[in-house]
Amino acid sequence: MRQRLPLLLCFIFSLCSQAETLRFATDSWCPYICDPQSPRPGILVEATSEILLSTRYQPEYIRINWAQSIKQVRSGQLDALMGTYISDAPDFIFGNTAFMQSQMCFFVPQTDTWQYRNLLDLDNRRIAIMNGYSYGALMDSYILNNENSGEQNIMRVSGDEDLKRRLTLLNRGRINTIIEDKRVFSYFVSQSGLGSQFNTAGCLKPEAVHIGFSPNLESSLQQAAILEEGIKQLEKSGRLEQIIQSYLTVHQAF
Repeated sequence: MRQRLPLLLCFIFSLCSQAETLRFATDSWCPYICDPQSPRPGILVEATSEILLSTRYQPEYIRINWAQSIKQVRSGQLDALMGTYISDAPDFIFGNTAFMQSQMCFFVPQTDTWQYRNLLDLDNRRIAIMNGYSYGALMDSYILNNENSGEQNIMRVSGDEDLKRRLTLLNRGRINTIIEDKRVFSYFVSQSGLGSQFNTAGCLKPEAVHIGFSPNLESSLQQAAILEEGIKQLEKSGRLEQIIQSYLTVHQAF
């Protein structure tokens, strides 16, 4: 026993020393990212946790607002940014395989007949956007050009519960248009019992949803490769689609 104990301790220590925490910056963006500590943590959290079960990494999900998430991952304070478009942080390290597609749409009160067809249709709209978010290259360009020209039809919102805050602005007449991922908007208004109060007024082209890794950490390339392989395996087995559908079939208002 005296001879075996040091060997056993070495074996246990070896296993523990191989475990490594992978710190993900997350924002509230249900059903993609919900409460990571809940039984229904969100599509990306659930899928990522399953992928990492077979690796040496232990995920840690840290909830902070989006602008701070980008800043801390970029600096290397955190390892990866969850639920991002490439256009959110093009300097980050991404795999070639995305989790799924996201589509930003415009939402208006049910009594509003306005429809989006192209950027010219936005000139007379008052739109609330989330600070630090990318809405795809086309819309990002419009926002940048519009703000630089001194127009006042773009309102930036920051902090937590941003969609709830934007809906409050809409109800108060401060804005007349919300742009948001169609699944996120549908999920939120369904849970709130507000689905019948809004219309979808057109959408932008879909964008791939990724996890982006810090450009300032040496481990990022390897971690991105591990995650990409895990996504491929989940897709091949059908498990990824199973996770996605378990969220999308519960709350769908549009």
